[in-house]
Amino acid sequence: MYDELVCDEITAFALSRPAAFDLATAADVLIYFGDLGAPFAALQQMLRPGGWLVFTVELGSAEDVSLQRSRRFAHSQRHVEASAEASGLVFKHFETCVLRRERNQDVVGGLVALQRPA
Repeated sequence: MYDELVCDEITAFALSRPAAFDLATAADVLIYFGDLGAPFAALQQMLRPGGWLVFTVELGSAEDVSLQRSRRFAHSQRHVEASAEASGLVFKHFETCVLRRERNQDVVGGLVALQRPA
């Protein structure tokens, strides 16, 4: 059961709720952003001090960000870490995993945890 269901663009929603949440999750969401700076900055503001952002990204062969044939973005761990640091979030965890199967192939990604400093 939901307390509330909102349909909004992620950065607009995050900026409208300053310091409102202890945890935010984004599974298969940030793959639609090339530059993670804007969503990270907005989500950082949405979190309470000490709050967590846990999300997935697709991994690609490029060093930073690449637009894939699927029209989704793949991000390197290095890009995720740099974007997190630039937005004031602390990089805590990155784990390579299979996100899903697509066209009978594994889609390899990363499970990431960032934290807003206390």
